[in-house]
Amino acid sequence: MTLEEAELQLTDLFPWMRESWEDGWRQYKGIMHPEDDSRMRSTFIQMRAVIAAKNNCRQIKGLKYIPYTNIRHLFELHERALIQFKKLDEDLIAKNNHTQLSREFNEQLPLVGLPLLPHFTCGYVANQDHTEILSIQITFP
Repeated sequence: MTLEEAELQLTDLFPWMRESWEDGWRQYKGIMHPEDDSRMRSTFIQMRAVIAAKNNCRQIKGLKYIPYTNIRHLFELHERALIQFKKLDEDLIAKNNHTQLSREFNEQLPLVGLPLLPHFTCGYVANQDHTEILSIQITFP
């Protein structure tokens, strides 16, 4: 799949993705503390974005939340895509520990029990101080 094809697959989801990350960011800004480390910030923002996305996905035809394993939260756009939410670095690469599951996701390998669909990452890029979101991006790992 080309980048252009991928963008066409998900164009109608951009507002939902953006609103989800913005909601997670707003919630974090309400509790942020100068001693929060990078992992705490990104985990909190990611989980709040996933919760917002889950609550709002019912409004989008064919989109559903899939709690995949204890720590992986995915969304399936019927017969089009699997989407995960992650913090991205400045090179638009998901920042996480590289587990077997993350490698399978990034390498577009089949995920047990899920349809064989392209995998996308919806993520945010923050400034160096983590005081603002610079961009919200869709990547096709």
